[in-house]
Amino acid sequence: LGARLAENTARVAPLGPLGRLTMASSSAPIVLASATSVTPGGTVIPPGVRVTWSERADRLSLHVEIAEPEEVAVSSTDAGAVAIDADSDERRLEVRLQLFSQIDASKTRWTASGRGVALELSKLRIGRWNVLVAGVTPATIKVA
Repeated sequence: LGARLAENTARVAPLGPLGRLTMASSSAPIVLASATSVTPGGTVIPPGVRVTWSERADRLSLHVEIAEPEEVAVSSTDAGAVAIDADSDERRLEVRLQLFSQIDASKTRWTASGRGVALELSKLRIGRWNVLVAGVTPATIKVA
């Protein structure tokens, strides 16, 4: 059982030295918390965080559930990388989403409330994606 667990972990979360994941869009390593969801597509979701989303042909709506977020920072790239950093319950949460396709990062809008962070993202090309992230969709991402 231990060998199978190690084999599956290596396949799902390719970690570098010292148990750190280095994302292609950032040179800074991310230290993973216990039970953090990591997919081969580059999506990182900490424990206790859920993402719900919906889409229209021209845009995406996301809600990242974080209890009482403080010091929120959101960034996105046209390549579809979205980063949400926030403090909650005296810990720093780092959510990284590698979206299925490209977005217009200049049109990204977001708001933070006591229940989490809501984002509106404009797609670069009109059409349905039917999935939010590249690679395997973590269980903590749900369609609204």
